[in-house]
Amino acid sequence: MANEPQITFFSGGSALKDTSRTLKKYTRRSVHIVTPFDSGGSSATLREAFNMPAIGDLRSRLLALADESQPGNYATYKLLNYRLPKTQARSALARELESVITGTHSLNRGVPKAWQEVICRDIARFKADMPVDFDLRGASLGNLMIAGGYLENQCQLDPVIKQFCRLVNVQGYVNTGCDTPLHLAAHLTNGDYVVGQHRITGKELPALKHSINSLFLCRVDEDMKNGVVERVNCRAKTDVLRKVSTSDLICYAPGSFYSSLVANLLPQGMIEQISLVQCPKVFVPSLGKDPEVPHMSLYDRVLLLIRYLAREDSPVTDVLSTVLFDPRYTPLTALEEEQLKKLGLSLTKESLVDPASSLAQPHYCPTKLSTALVDMAS
Repeated sequence: MANEPQITFFSGGSALKDTSRTLKKYTRRSVHIVTPFDSGGSSATLREAFNMPAIGDLRSRLLALADESQPGNYATYKLLNYRLPKTQARSALARELESVITGTHSLNRGVPKAWQEVICRDIARFKADMPVDFDLRGASLGNLMIAGGYLENQCQLDPVIKQFCRLVNVQGYVNTGCDTPLHLAAHLTNGDYVVGQHRITGKELPALKHSINSLFLCRVDEDMKNGVVERVNCRAKTDVLRKVSTSDLICYAPGSFYSSLVANLLPQGMIEQISLVQCPKVFVPSLGKDPEVPHMSLYDRVLLLIRYLAREDSPVTDVLSTVLFDPRYTPLTALEEEQLKKLGLSLTKESLVDPASSLAQPHYCPTKLSTALVDMAS
């Protein structure tokens, strides 16, 4: 294990899930820093009820890195990944949740007894504090377990993450950059402000009509002052910064540009720590259309990432050294390549896209992307 590289990912939701599952074959020391600022789906329901960070991406990445060879892990994975039906009545959902807590649900079968006790205890804690009008439709049992553990541990995430890692023997390190229950806010080029990740991504709601001028953090319950959203700072967690400091490679991973990637760089101290690490720092662009930057080429996205990462008195290569891309799907012109090389960037072109994916919806081959990053880290 000592010879396995530590690849540190700044990433968000599902874009890196399959690659994370494959990466376990090459290294068990990968580090995944995920955003706690989501405000859509079932995460929004939990956040509103308990004023907590978003945990959906956290739960998804923990399960992606679970040790699939460990006895009982498949049953545990199925249980924690299960979502309550969206079409059932409130009373039926309450009964199903109670059957999970009492251990009589069909998904409890095969889960080791000691693990089942922990899962049922934390979900029971969630249920005890659940508001009477809480909407259980589509709720992930893994999210409910983490929420219950969060409440049990005086609203701290780290003890819950450590417990989750022990349950499924997570092959890596997963954490949020900060635990402060803040929200994303975007200042648009037309002067307007948009608050909430779900209003930015263009997935749950229509895409923004104007480009994002800047992204920052705010408290969602604060009113705008004179039409301006007040910026709030939070410090990156000490343990996360320590992990970044020991990286063999830092990867700015595929995902929604603002809400998955840039959002992870916002906690104070994160960019400063990245700049101090002597290792390759690699940008892997998303494939296909990103509603957050719908008209931006690869060249434009690299320059925009540099805008968020770089400091005026430091070279770009302190925070970004390499662009790893498949030129068939994310092309660069000769002039663009020349301009990026003038900044000191290396351009690594590889065939990374899964040949089984379509031109309309290309996706990275998990094995090709994993081996490319491991080779660069080594």
